[in-house]
Amino acid sequence: MHKSASIIGAATWYVVYTAPIDLMRNKLHELVKVHSLRDRRVANLQVIDAEQSTVKVRALVSAKNSPDAWNLRCDIRENMIPWLH
Repeated sequence: MHKSASIIGAATWYVVYTAPIDLMRNKLHELVKVHSLRDRRVANLQVIDAEQSTVKVRALVSAKNSPDAWNLRCDIRENMIPWLH
């Protein structure tokens, strides 16, 4: 029986091969640790594809409902971009 209404949201980035994936993972955990929309169930970051000059990185985060998941993943994406620069 499914008892949770938790929703998983995904944020993706295309980064160069030299991007600091471990540091991105640490930054994700730092961002979600203090975010009011996260429900503390899921927060992970993985390389999900590799192309000729970039890798595709995806963060998964959970929230209690769909609108919160949307806003959480947008916030995570927006905060990771300037950090990557």
